[in-house]
Amino acid sequence: MTSSRMASTGLVLFTLFLGGCSSMKTGAQRVDEGALAKAKTFAVVVAPQDKVPMDPALREFLGTRIAPAIVAAMTAKGYAEAPEESADVVVATQAFIGVADVGAIRWNPTVVGWYPWGPVSTGFYASSSVGKEISFVIDVGDLEAQKLFWRGWAAGAAELGAQHDPKKVRRLVDAVLADLPKAKS
Repeated sequence: MTSSRMASTGLVLFTLFLGGCSSMKTGAQRVDEGALAKAKTFAVVVAPQDKVPMDPALREFLGTRIAPAIVAAMTAKGYAEAPEESADVVVATQAFIGVADVGAIRWNPTVVGWYPWGPVSTGFYASSSVGKEISFVIDVGDLEAQKLFWRGWAAGAAELGAQHDPKKVRRLVDAVLADLPKAKS
């Protein structure tokens, strides 16, 4: 009963997040612009459950609603979708309930390795706290080389029920990916 109550709480809190309200703050960090400039193809993944403790409903939402919006936004920027094994970059998404300080999840250049769910050997993503603030992250990087090229995020709270409006989901993803450079022809 506790886990189902927690799952519904997590989903309700995430629905608060997706409205695109003025309280949502977005940002981006370019880590390796030169490597990103060579990318032409991408694959979208959701952070694995064993790496990022995430409410199952939240994880499903990222896979069924956010991932298609990411595909549309990346395609609009001139990138082509490809299977994960052959894609130039992996576009990974994750969300955290109760993490209001996006500064805590920014890439630290001193960390050597990167996976689509965050830097290796850090605890940035191990938050199981439940709160009113949500952080939503999209990473673009090379999984094989374990290098992060670009990170975009949104943090804050937003209106209830926005997850049912594909336009609001798309607006959120577009805002997070706004600073991502277009693919070079």
